[in-house]
Amino acid sequence: MYYRDIRVDECNDDWKKLANMDDTKQEFIYPPLGIKPKVFVNHHFGPNSKLPMAQFNKGTTTLAFHYKPKTPNDKGGVVISVDSRASGGSFIMCKDVNKILPINERMVATMAGGAADCQYWISVVTRYCNLFELREGRPITVSATSKYLANIMYSNKNNGLNLFF
Repeated sequence: MYYRDIRVDECNDDWKKLANMDDTKQEFIYPPLGIKPKVFVNHHFGPNSKLPMAQFNKGTTTLAFHYKPKTPNDKGGVVISVDSRASGGSFIMCKDVNKILPINERMVATMAGGAADCQYWISVVTRYCNLFELREGRPITVSATSKYLANIMYSNKNNGLNLFF
C-alpha cells in the first residue's frame, strides 16, 4: 500500500510536468563564447574556408511513395525507403544506421543531414504528439504534426541546423 501511494504521487507529479511541457519555448542554446553555430560552420567548413578538403559533401537518399487502393480489398498506403549509411564526405562512418524514426503508431520521419539535429528534433515532435494524444484523447493529424515541425524549424532558421525532413 505504501508503494502504491508513492506511485500515485509520482504519477501526479509527472502529469503536472507533462501538462506544462509544451508551454515552454524551444530555444537553441549557443556556445558559451557567443559564437553562433552557423557563423562557426561557414567560417571553418563553408565556401570561404581556408581548408578546401573540409567542405561538406552531403548525400542521403530518402524516398516515400503514396499509393492508392487498386482493388476493394486494398487499403492503399505508403512505402518509405532510405539508405543505411552514415557518411562524412567520402568517409563512411557507419554502414548500418536506422534513418526511419517512429513518431507514433501512424507516423514516421526519415532523417537526412546531421544525425544529432535530426534525432533531437524528432524526439521533440514525438513528445509533442504524445502530449497531444494524452490531452485530446485522439491521435494528432499528420498535417498538424508537420505544421508544428515547420514552426519549430522556422523559429530556428538562423541557427545553422543541419537537417531535412
